[in-house]
Amino acid sequence: MKSGLALIVGMTLAAAPLIVIAAQEAETKPALPETVACAVMPDHKVNVKDAMAKGMYADYEYNRYFFCCAGCPPQFAKDPAKFAKNASIPLQSIPLPEKITCAVMEDHSISLKQATEKKLFADYNGRRYYFCCEGCVPAFNKEPEKFAKRASVPIGQIELPKTVACAVMTNNQVNVKDALSKGMFADYKGRRYLFCCAGCPGAFKADPAKFASNPSIPSPKVEKKEAK
Repeated sequence: MKSGLALIVGMTLAAAPLIVIAAQEAETKPALPETVACAVMPDHKVNVKDAMAKGMYADYEYNRYFFCCAGCPPQFAKDPAKFAKNASIPLQSIPLPEKITCAVMEDHSISLKQATEKKLFADYNGRRYYFCCEGCVPAFNKEPEKFAKRASVPIGQIELPKTVACAVMTNNQVNVKDALSKGMFADYKGRRYLFCCAGCPGAFKADPAKFASNPSIPSPKVEKKEAK
């Protein structure tokens, strides 16, 4: 009896560090603020939870901006860079959904984790779309605009790698966070290419197709449609 009790106690103690680690990891995740200043009218406070429920927000680069009234979203959409330094929350502080509707076959839902592992997704215009099977991928890629309003997540919400090879000098590793904060990158055909030094951007922009197959990350940039 004592040996059985000792075994249970030992297993509990052995598991304790794992419980502590899990708790610590949960604590390190940034909590969403209750309110945040409107991105267009900073003197107005916005309830984050209510704004999320009503869709009163916009995603730009790696952040989510909130609005206090219906007049603010059009102003932000017209020139988001103008308001980019105003209050926002990091997209990566917003948990990804566990499941999402297939972008092609809307009557099918899929696990984001499984779709990611199987590479059943496509990036288009700053968003990531997920698919229930391999047959959906070419259908989407053929006419992405047809499915653009289907369920998706902003690219900025997806976890970034800590480092990536420079797009020009591929032997050099680049700290992703630092490169993004310093503007050491360029976007090309839905991908974002990072650079290790000031000499690389010019070389890349002179002939981006030459470096297109080099390491990159998905671009959160939303391409504006030109007026016809």
